[in-house]
Amino acid sequence: MPEVPDPNIELTFDLTLSDYLAFQAWCVRENQVRWFLTYVFVLIAIQVISGIVDWLFFGEFESFAWFQWQWLISVGLVVYALINAVPFLVMYVVWILKKVPRRMLFLADEKGLMVTQADYEIRVPWSSLMYVNENRLAYFLRSKSLLVRLPKRELAQQQIALLEAKIRANVLTSVFKLVRP
Repeated sequence: MPEVPDPNIELTFDLTLSDYLAFQAWCVRENQVRWFLTYVFVLIAIQVISGIVDWLFFGEFESFAWFQWQWLISVGLVVYALINAVPFLVMYVVWILKKVPRRMLFLADEKGLMVTQADYEIRVPWSSLMYVNENRLAYFLRSKSLLVRLPKRELAQQQIALLEAKIRANVLTSVFKLVRP
């Protein structure tokens, strides 16, 4: 009797610092537009409020000068760069201090996904997945209680095909973006 392939995907793999840094980079890219628009809005609001205060107290509008814009833009860009750098620095420090899990168990079955790391286990039914994205290195799976990066290096070609079939069968296709290299 031929052996029936297991329809479940079960993986246990070690997480590396590059996995965590790649995950941070993806999160920063996903939020880049929102942060930039917030930065521009705050920049304009500060300048307008500053001009109104100068006009009310000093009766002049000259402080609305280019020098203030240059200073505000310069400081703002430095703060913006630091805000984008901090998550990577924090991740590096917590990695060195061994405060992040180094091993992950991933299970995809007919009911949904289960992720186990260190001292927690999260079970997510397929219907709860809000967002699935893929790039050439990993899958990114998001629900209300889970955001996980699943490195492709741990998946065999058959498992990749099976995972994509499970996602297509159980998750709305509008939330699954395939990005092939």
